[in-house]
Amino acid sequence: MPFSRIVLLVAHVVPALVAVSAWGAPMLFPLGAGLLVIAVLSVLEGGGRFARPVGSLLSTAVVLLGTLFAASWFGQGRGFNERFFYHFELRTLRTAFEVFPVELAVAGAVVLACGLAPLWVRPAGWPGPRVGVLSALLGLVTWPPGLSLAEAAFAERTLPGVVRSDPEFTLPSGRRPRNLVLVYLEGVERSYFDSALFGEVVPSLRRLRDEATDFSGIEQVEGTEWTVAGLVASQCGVPLGIEASGFGANSSLAAVERPLPGYTCLGDILLANGFRTVFMGGADLGFAGKGNFLAGHGFEERLGRRQLLSRLPDPGYRHGWGLFDDSLLDLAAGRFEELHAAGTPFLLTVLTVDTHFPRGSPSASCRALPGNVDPMLDAVFCTDQLIGRFVERIRRADPEGRSLIAIVSDHLSMRTTISHVLEAQPERRLSFFVLDPEQPAREIAVRGTHFDIGPTLLEWMGFEPDRLGLGWSLLRNDPGYWFTLDDRVRRASQADFIGSLLRLDRPIAFEPEGPRIRFGEQSLRVNRAGRPLKKEIFVLRFDSAGELTGLHVVAGPRQYAQTVGDDFAVAVSTSPRFNTRYGEGEAGEGPLWLVGWAQRGPYRSGRVEPGAGLSGEEVRVLFQAGAGGARARAPTPQEP
Repeated sequence: MPFSRIVLLVAHVVPALVAVSAWGAPMLFPLGAGLLVIAVLSVLEGGGRFARPVGSLLSTAVVLLGTLFAASWFGQGRGFNERFFYHFELRTLRTAFEVFPVELAVAGAVVLACGLAPLWVRPAGWPGPRVGVLSALLGLVTWPPGLSLAEAAFAERTLPGVVRSDPEFTLPSGRRPRNLVLVYLEGVERSYFDSALFGEVVPSLRRLRDEATDFSGIEQVEGTEWTVAGLVASQCGVPLGIEASGFGANSSLAAVERPLPGYTCLGDILLANGFRTVFMGGADLGFAGKGNFLAGHGFEERLGRRQLLSRLPDPGYRHGWGLFDDSLLDLAAGRFEELHAAGTPFLLTVLTVDTHFPRGSPSASCRALPGNVDPMLDAVFCTDQLIGRFVERIRRADPEGRSLIAIVSDHLSMRTTISHVLEAQPERRLSFFVLDPEQPAREIAVRGTHFDIGPTLLEWMGFEPDRLGLGWSLLRNDPGYWFTLDDRVRRASQADFIGSLLRLDRPIAFEPEGPRIRFGEQSLRVNRAGRPLKKEIFVLRFDSAGELTGLHVVAGPRQYAQTVGDDFAVAVSTSPRFNTRYGEGEAGEGPLWLVGWAQRGPYRSGRVEPGAGLSGEEVRVLFQAGAGGARARAPTPQEP
């Protein structure tokens, strides 16, 4: 077999074999890849002027999707899903280049080889057109990356905005408020406490748990499986819904001034009751929209990698994910001492990062785990030591014991060097225990979820009522509220990033600063994963009922047409081609605004400049004019 054909086959099939053998990807992955390579070779055998460029493009597309699929299995032990696409944006890729430079270099070389090899393939008489067509058909129906992508694309969308929670949480008159230190441990689930599995990897955490009220039945449910989702679920009582696609997911959290409007969260409640509210995390605040969520829900002081690095004696002491935990927890303990000395009640939230997948990044100040050869267990053992020191320092600063300390998993451990042990456990649970010197140690073993953590802490601090979103206090010793709901309500309960405030019965204004789109009082910053558009289109898509169904950032008019289809769009564009086509005489890089049924009309467009936009009545008339007759209905102000 000619060398170029061998390179093409090996570059496609070997990575698939690695994904199957090392990360548990479906067994059909290499077979499907091989069949698609045969289909590409058939295209090359056909000859003609465009055979090689077309073959190169097809080969590149196959290997790119296969590489992303393998990366998904590497990171989370499953194919494409909400969590994968939520993190699929430029900020994540930059972090990945810092953490996995060798792996990404190898992946890039594989993609390059698959793209270039077809340009040197010479006809050899095989495979013919029939074999090529058959291989393509079999490949498409057996190739797991394509099947996984299709499943993710056509997965049932959950309904936004079904659950709202805005009760008045208050402390009874005369009740002295307690401080709260809330520590999220990156992926440190309850399984690590099992000495039969891992030995003495968390001796400090086990000792603290034995002194605490231990909630041993906390389960992870859909919509809570990654860090920001865990934060939202535990502080607002709702799962994090993805009403966006591609770069739109992270762009949506970065776009809104107050994500999840209409939801009341832990930070909102404590800030409204006179608490200082502080968040400290080693990772970048912009990662996955975390900082925007915190800013919109009660955290007046938000400190991430960029804000904290300048406070270190050696700003170069960091890893790809951010600050090492010894630096973070030392700064957090110092901030606790300052807050405690000030005398005002406070919430101090800390998010660790050293135990991030896939291997962890132990801090330099830690002892190594004796007799251990696994890097992830070294990272867990290190964080255990650091949490022990952190808690002791807090106790020294607060001898009266006025501060509660809650230790929580942000989510179950993702794909790591010890996943084979964790995934073999019949029941995996999150860590959640509360240290309170005024309460005896005990275990509360009822089933719960992330949603119950916030209301449990609020009741512990004396707040009333004890419900928050889809959670209630586990201090009542009843199973969590989630387990009382039927499947229909669960499916309809995911929190919308932007919420029902983006309605088409409001004026829509386009402001140059940002630029921004304003729906009545709700303002959205036009962005691509937190950054300005670069010859792209920022699109809000509404269905025939006037409900927001997606937020997208697309590259040009063709992708815009494919994305919007027959739906109603509100868009801002810096794409010259889009602006020329839809700009009613306006051209250039814009920005240009558009409102309407751009695929079938009518629509309105113009330059983004002061005073640009449409009144609420103009929007309703435009919507009704192209709504498609009886199958659609125009939104009215009276609708809920």
